[in-house]
Amino acid sequence: MRVAPPARYLGRVCTTDGTPAGTCFQIAPGVLVTAWHVVNDLDAGSVGATVTVGQLDDQHPSLTATVARVDADHDLAVLTCPTPLAGNVAGIVASHTVPTGTPLLLSGIAEIEDDEHTYGYLQDVPGTWAGGVLRDVPHHGDPARGQ
Repeated sequence: MRVAPPARYLGRVCTTDGTPAGTCFQIAPGVLVTAWHVVNDLDAGSVGATVTVGQLDDQHPSLTATVARVDADHDLAVLTCPTPLAGNVAGIVASHTVPTGTPLLLSGIAEIEDDEHTYGYLQDVPGTWAGGVLRDVPHHGDPARGQ
């Protein structure tokens, strides 16, 4: 079975030795978005810190990106990189404006603990928007579900 190459807007954020730590995506040439916890786990969770990035399928990522903005509550970090990835996502929207049930396409990598299998990246997997979430914020229940 032939696996399609990853979308050209997908990248990876790596440790200093090149080990993948998370994914990112490019929204404009040289402007990347990743999860704040990815850069924070690399001791780069503040504005001005630097991380190594590269195309998702690049076995030797060597681009240096700078953390330009962070929003730890929403688990987001914006990076800038003088050398852009090969493509940009088609568009972005503020998550709070997306109605529940809106069809979407999911791309990225999930960390799955499974000693018997290996997993690649997800690319354009159909799904449905179920709403936003804040990272590490206590859940107070959903009154509609009696919680």
